[in-house]
Amino acid sequence: MNQPATPEPSEPEAGPPASESPGAPPQLEAISGRRADQTRPRPVRWQWSLLTLLLLMAVVGSWSAWYRTRSQNDWYRRQIDILRDLAGELVVNDPGRIAAVEVPPMWHSERRWEVYLPEGHEYRLKAATAGIGERQFPDAEREVSLAAGRHVIGLLEADQREWTQFTVEVDGQRVWPAIEPVSRTGNTSGQSDPAERSQQFPLDRPLVLKRLRYADLSQPPAPNTPTQWSDRGLLLWIEVVP
Repeated sequence: MNQPATPEPSEPEAGPPASESPGAPPQLEAISGRRADQTRPRPVRWQWSLLTLLLLMAVVGSWSAWYRTRSQNDWYRRQIDILRDLAGELVVNDPGRIAAVEVPPMWHSERRWEVYLPEGHEYRLKAATAGIGERQFPDAEREVSLAAGRHVIGLLEADQREWTQFTVEVDGQRVWPAIEPVSRTGNTSGQSDPAERSQQFPLDRPLVLKRLRYADLSQPPAPNTPTQWSDRGLLLWIEVVP
């Protein structure tokens, strides 16, 4: 005799864990936590791309080349100034003033000066062989007009046993074939305003190209006394015509 099947006891459904709140589903809490984390600002980090590095290298290279070129130009300018001094080049910084420089001579008995005379004035080149003092200007024995502009003035000395003959040239032309011979005695004292480096001078005073005086041997010098100079020699200078 068949007996009815006894139903198997069913397992109770699993409820929420005891630690979780029964009012909030666990999946919603996890999702809301992740969203909160995503809304927080993240720190910005520098990002170096290849293009940025190339641009930075180009800027640094250009600045280095400019700085090096500037340093080299300063060095070249200093070298040019030195070469100008050695070559005796005339440099006119102020067109309203006289500029002069003594250029290197080609012969030991020659002196040459390159001068610049400003526009708007007349000039005279003068020479004297007597009455020459340390600073005085005697009456000129020879003189010639000079126009404004650049000129090269040359002084040639022909030395003999007891006298010296001077010849003056302007721009390669002899203006005085021969100045009166000057008796040469003993030592000489020479002075010139223009030096081997270009200089500029005011218009209100004469420009001395050469002041040469000979020692005075008319009386025997006393011991331990300075040399006595005669008033004979050569004075060559330029004046502005008033």
